Amino acid sequence: MHGGIAYDHNYTWAKEKEKDIKEHYKERWSDLTDISIDGYQFTNNTDEVLFEESVDLQARNYAQFVGQEMLFRLNPLDQNTYVPKRVRNRETEFSIARGYTDRVVSVVQLPEGYSLENIPEPVLLLSKFGSYTSKVKRLEDGKLQYERTFSLKHGKYPAEDYETYRKFRRKVAGHDRARVAAQRI
Repeated sequence: MHGGIAYDHNYTWAKEKEKDIKEHYKERWSDLTDISIDGYQFTNNTDEVLFEESVDLQARNYAQFVGQEMLFRLNPLDQNTYVPKRVRNRETEFSIARGYTDRVVSVVQLPEGYSLENIPEPVLLLSKFGSYTSKVKRLEDGKLQYERTFSLKHGKYPAEDYETYRKFRRKVAGHDRARVAAQRI
């Protein structure tokens, strides 16, 4: 689900041709190899200025196998990995021009014979700059549901808050890139 500036970047896809939409997703998620888009659905809530995408896809060769473990990212589709560059002795204020909220809910089907023994703990990051939450839930038939919400607040901030902002964004990036290991059962 997209709100704020992210809404502006996405809502027009609802009017595009199927071929262009599928090509858009393949390009957007180009780090996933051998991807097929099996279906999609859009909900454009103009009253609340929220755009929701529901995409059914398959990605082969998505995980890495190391011994009896399968390593994979829970969030391969909407990683927010931006970390502002370091500025020593910053003297000027900084601003976040536009706030936004991104919410991702994805379901991962584990291959037969694999199980995620340790479900990652829920994550909650609260900051004057925004928030980040993520959680994983075990579903039936070897499926996992990953849910993540990242919100960034617009505003002007004093120079002395810059390093705190960098740390917040670094934590968000780290959680969005996190991998989990499923074991062969």
